[in-house]
Formats: sequence, C-alpha cells, structure tokens
Amino acid sequence: VVLRVRNKNVPRIEAEKEKRANEINEGIGRIVRSAQDRHLREPGLETMTRQLTQYVNEVFGFDQDGMPRVERVIVPRCMGAPMDY
Repeated sequence: VVLRVRNKNVPRIEAEKEKRANEINEGIGRIVRSAQDRHLREPGLETMTRQLTQYVNEVFGFDQDGMPRVERVIVPRCMGAPMDY
C-alpha cells in the first residue's frame, strides 16, 4: 500500500508511521484478509481502497484545514491466491 500525501503533511505522516508501524501493518492486514473474493476481483479494487482510505484517515487524521492528511491510498499490486480450481 502506498500513501500519497501533501508535502506539508509528510513529516507528521512519517513520524506517526514510524511510531505506530506494527499497529498500521496489522490494521491493513486485517482489511486485506477480510476482503471478499469479489472485492479482490474488482478491476480498480474500489472496495478495498475505500476501506483502506477510511482506516488511514482514522490513523493519521486531518490537518488544520480539515483535509485528510493522506490524499490517496494506492494499491499498486494485489493478487489473490487461487484457492478453488
């Protein structure tokens, strides 16, 4: 997962990410593990991206302008494991 962040928020995001790395990894992992098969098959992974965006907004919050500190969550590669043949 890649986070696109405004330049003014980079120091705050980096500090928070370093301080809460294990918690963030666990939260992202929980979202990915609980994703339904149809969510993983969406061409743009819209459902999972929406869930991840909500999660990172909870973790990193909003800046003084009321805008989310994370502009966008990008999932560059997500391949499901073929379980059923």
